[in-house]
Amino acid sequence: MEVFLIQKKLLLTGGSASALTLLASAFPLHSAYASTSSISETTYDISFEQAVDRQMKASAPPQTDRNGRWQNASRSDVSYYMNPNNFSQGTSSYLQFLDLQSSAGLSASSINSQLLAGKGTLSGQGQAFINASKLYNVNEIYLISHALLETGNGGSRLATGVEVNGRTVYNMYGIGAFDGDAVRMGAQYAYNQGWFTPEDAIIGGARFVSNSYMARGQNTLYKMRWNPANPATYQYATDIGWAVKQTHHMSNLYSLVDDYHLKFDVPVYRNQPDGTSPDTGELEQLPPDTYGTTTARLNVRTGPGQNHSVITTLSNNTKVELLAKQGGWYQIRVGSSTGFISGSYLKLDPASEDQVDEGTQDPIAEGTTTARLNLRSQPNTSSSIRTTLTSGQKIQILAKEGNWYQVQVGFQTGWVSADYVKISENEEVEETPSIGTGETTARLNLRAGAGTSHRVLTTLPLGQKLEIIKQEGNWLQVKAGSQTGWVSSDHVKTSGNTTQPAPSIGNGETTARLNLRAGAGTSHRVLTTLPVGQKLEIIKQEGNWLQVKAGSQTGWVSSDHVKTSGNTTQPAPSIGTGETTARLNLRAGAGTSHRVLTTLPLGQKLEIIKQEGNWLQVKAGSQTGWVSSDHVKTSGNTTQPAPSIGTGETTARLNLRAGAGTSHRVLTTLPLGQKLEIIKQEGNWLQVKA
Repeated sequence: MEVFLIQKKLLLTGGSASALTLLASAFPLHSAYASTSSISETTYDISFEQAVDRQMKASAPPQTDRNGRWQNASRSDVSYYMNPNNFSQGTSSYLQFLDLQSSAGLSASSINSQLLAGKGTLSGQGQAFINASKLYNVNEIYLISHALLETGNGGSRLATGVEVNGRTVYNMYGIGAFDGDAVRMGAQYAYNQGWFTPEDAIIGGARFVSNSYMARGQNTLYKMRWNPANPATYQYATDIGWAVKQTHHMSNLYSLVDDYHLKFDVPVYRNQPDGTSPDTGELEQLPPDTYGTTTARLNVRTGPGQNHSVITTLSNNTKVELLAKQGGWYQIRVGSSTGFISGSYLKLDPASEDQVDEGTQDPIAEGTTTARLNLRSQPNTSSSIRTTLTSGQKIQILAKEGNWYQVQVGFQTGWVSADYVKISENEEVEETPSIGTGETTARLNLRAGAGTSHRVLTTLPLGQKLEIIKQEGNWLQVKAGSQTGWVSSDHVKTSGNTTQPAPSIGNGETTARLNLRAGAGTSHRVLTTLPVGQKLEIIKQEGNWLQVKAGSQTGWVSSDHVKTSGNTTQPAPSIGTGETTARLNLRAGAGTSHRVLTTLPLGQKLEIIKQEGNWLQVKAGSQTGWVSSDHVKTSGNTTQPAPSIGTGETTARLNLRAGAGTSHRVLTTLPLGQKLEIIKQEGNWLQVKA
């Protein structure tokens, strides 16, 4: 048996299997780009547990990176990465099932300017990757991603050149670089192959991958890593996360490409378990330069969940780079280590807060850029640039504010100027409706969010005309000329009474140092920390959370540490009691799109506060959240669904949102003529069942 050895990798023998093709006409991963896509399922005549057994008994056992050192992986970690059901369609990690024998159609100039700029010896090598792809029928996006990962963005010793017998050699894919003496062995392999220039190494490595894997039917990252046809043989890597790590680079690279076909081949084992991804979340790539700081001593784990092994423990106030997000977990890099930490003990850096999207929404239109265009974190020119889109780039439009579109491009979302976007035919983009008009009564800061903790976008002059979009406490979201942002209502004279501040329901003061948050729950970011004895004006209550005005700031605090005046802010009365009939997720809102706060055990006693459709807002111990009524046994009939107040139908394509207002996430887009059951009305918003 011929054996090929490379760093953290073992290559042995394998086989192939047939596939049943399932067509997906609108695959969500790239519905803005791909005209068609297909998903194949290949069934293997081996049980999932048998396949895991073989991996655990391999002569080169599965490895995981713990605190910068490679160690044997646990069975649970191997099972997580081996199980295809843990990786959902529409996520970057799903690219591990992509057929790598088709070109992405990139140009050398776009590769050099947008992908390889500043990447060490890989800089300027765009044409070499294209040549390698064409010569050996290997996807160039995969080759670039693989090279960036193996060489540390073009900076490793094998990438910068190693001298062997008087000649400088290069190895861009780590081929032959065996554990223990990787540089010497990788360099010797490159010398034997005649890789004396970076281009030689790029093209020669593609030949190796094609001959050693693609020719054997291992044409996906998953097959290269796990070889389901013959587990534990002819596998490219021992690193259990190798296939997934490749996909994060690939997802960003694919966002630059238009009009391609995506072909996926997903393995299926006998008795394959359901997915175990925490919070039913999806691992989504975060933009570069996203950072946060730990707020407590915190375990770094091999996967997103407490069932994964601990790699190391970070001390409080450790700054980490955020690579990806899945549910309530973040994939991070700190020093030379990567792993996962809980988002419950992480504070995002101010410059990174706008880069982390809390949810996804359906597009309201599609369009094309008419020039090179900056994708920004906020709808203004002073916000950070996430990337630059090419002219003719296809985009999905999610929302409009003023003269800005919120768009999705591949796996990235952001804002672009509407002046340089051509909307597809028969599409219209509705702007957020205004609720009134006004003008400033003094020079006034226009801010990125509702509060003084948000950055100043510009300063508006006295007498600036404003279009008022919505109000939160004593802050107004306004459009001033072409800019949209937030201003204090204290210095705005409004037309009519449409934007008067919400009346307070009482007063109080803090009984301890208390976080003022952007929303009702610990999952929302901290705006500031209030001192003991802070006077509060209480605006409204949701469960055990109070919306308050503290000085010039408005936000949410826990009612557990507020002493109120009188009985005006008593907790919302319960409408019944119940208990869980199964382990049940307690969520931040009424729907599976909201984050999981915790998982309640079977038999948990509940105080039921209110009901929306088949979701119940409940108090379980000291926590308040939402659960599905399907798994709650109630006492009496107090929690029957709210009666409808009428029926109707949509007169256009219409976003169904999680709450009454355009600030809430889009759950789906309803078609023209959708029949509706109307539950209640708030202002000009209807709560409906569709």
